[in-house]
Amino acid sequence: RSVVLDSRIVLASGKLLVNAEDDLLLGSGAQVDMAGRVLPFNDVQKYSWGGDVSLQSNNGNIRQLAGSRIDLSAVNNQAGQLSVVALATDAGQVDLQGQIGGSSSGYYDAGGTWVPYKAGGVDIRAQRLAGDLSQAFASLNLRLNAGGVVGSRSFQFKQGDLRIGNELKAGEVNVSVDNGNLTVDGVID
Repeated sequence: RSVVLDSRIVLASGKLLVNAEDDLLLGSGAQVDMAGRVLPFNDVQKYSWGGDVSLQSNNGNIRQLAGSRIDLSAVNNQAGQLSVVALATDAGQVDLQGQIGGSSSGYYDAGGTWVPYKAGGVDIRAQRLAGDLSQAFASLNLRLNAGGVVGSRSFQFKQGDLRIGNELKAGEVNVSVDNGNLTVDGVID
């Protein structure tokens, strides 16, 4: 029913789905390594993509403690995606305090044009974030910026008023506040 993950999980370029009926907790010792790897093939090196992580709680909350890390990054390839879903009416709180890495590097040939690989992204759907929505949102986005998760960011909150400052930075941005006010009081980069 409830899930406590407080250890190391290594799934290079893989997919991890953690689904809890009630609360889902990533403890301070949780190290979820989905990062891409260098793959040697005889005299050539190839690079794999960053993996995907999906955290879901049907009737509870999702918490990631400080000290834990989710790594979706990739070198010379596309980084992965993090999906967090907690929409229960009486719970549905998301609190991501740990590190989330989603940087990417390198370029690929898109028919004669060199295009950078896409950095990691997040999709968070919740009733609310822990604490004041605007402060928690700003803090989360600053950690995502520091981790290089600038490919895409999608947020859906069912409760609360949200004020966005200068902290939101990504190639694709979606923000939805279903039962509150949304104010942009800065620059979405």
